[in-house]
Amino acid sequence: MIGMLLITGGFGLLAVFAHHLPLIGAIMLAMATEAGNAFVMMPSVTAGANALPNELVADGTAVTTTARQLFGSAGVMFATVLLDGMQTTLRSHAGGFAVTFAVFAGVGLIGLLLALTLPKEVAKKAV
Repeated sequence: MIGMLLITGGFGLLAVFAHHLPLIGAIMLAMATEAGNAFVMMPSVTAGANALPNELVADGTAVTTTARQLFGSAGVMFATVLLDGMQTTLRSHAGGFAVTFAVFAGVGLIGLLLALTLPKEVAKKAV
């Protein structure tokens, strides 16, 4: 839950302040967003590995690692296409960043809402 709040908050603040944020501010908000990513991924991967029988943990880890790489690359591609399209449409570099960050804040918000729907027992085991 804390991780999704950091991701959503970081991207949300980047979207709001994209036009006037100094570099150090952008770096600090990016650090908060990535800290949120760490808070989300670590317990998720651990819970996934713990749910498997011991003989399948290596295979499960390989699938998880491959999926993280593929979806991470797809996310970068999506962000790049969205950023380029918005900068061209808005004729503003900062505006393109603001829209891109807002879209990713929306994705984080969806993840946060999904995390809130987890049963309490599952949420406790994942942490």
